[in-house]
Amino acid sequence: MKSRLSLRNIGKVITLSLYLPLLVSCAPTYPASELSSSITEICAKEGLGVKAKVVGKTLWVYAPLSGLVDINKGQLSKEGKEKIEKIALNIRRVVLSTDKTLNFYVLVASDIDIGVDYTIVGYIKDIKRVLLLDISREEYLNRILQDFRIEPQARGDKEGKHLQFMDISLRRFLAEQVCQRAKREIKGIEDLNWSLLQEQGVIRFTLFSDKAREKEAYEFAKHLFMQYGFDGFKKIEVKREDASPGSL
Repeated sequence: MKSRLSLRNIGKVITLSLYLPLLVSCAPTYPASELSSSITEICAKEGLGVKAKVVGKTLWVYAPLSGLVDINKGQLSKEGKEKIEKIALNIRRVVLSTDKTLNFYVLVASDIDIGVDYTIVGYIKDIKRVLLLDISREEYLNRILQDFRIEPQARGDKEGKHLQFMDISLRRFLAEQVCQRAKREIKGIEDLNWSLLQEQGVIRFTLFSDKAREKEAYEFAKHLFMQYGFDGFKKIEVKREDASPGSL
């Protein structure tokens, strides 16, 4: 398991720019053929050098940065947050006004001096739903995946060579969201992982807890899948292992 840094104040990164006005025209402002170049050009005008590519129906944006992390505090620096906000806003503007069919966007901002990755994964339909007031702001923010971890291979990587670009599936996104949110919202869960038993169509969650939390984790996952109308599985399983320093 890769080492993770503090997640203190991480949530504030994506709240400031989310509710700025976004004008979406009927005609696509950013054609599919120019999607990646549009992102890089818009960010370049703001002095932000990024790399962008589309894999299937997922837009990836890589931002190699210096000073992303405040080493003394073990969290994103003020300047780093501001840069991420600008890039995230540009991504939303583009994905909401393109004729390219997209399901997800992934923004990876790396501190290429010390080797740290901060990753955001968002579902395009969730962006549209919050703008239409179909879901609340708080719910939208809860649905965004965030990860902040030490990644030695990010040092000096200006091209994103250490990343594994993939087309994000709804199943993976929802399973990761269950793991991320359950740890925050269900008391007693120290950690939660998931795996897919492809042949049986089973999504299995393994939770680390000192007390029985299987039923709560099961109901949480079931409810979240229902909210998205996701039925790409036959069964949900939850297996508990005792939480201890040696097991995590």
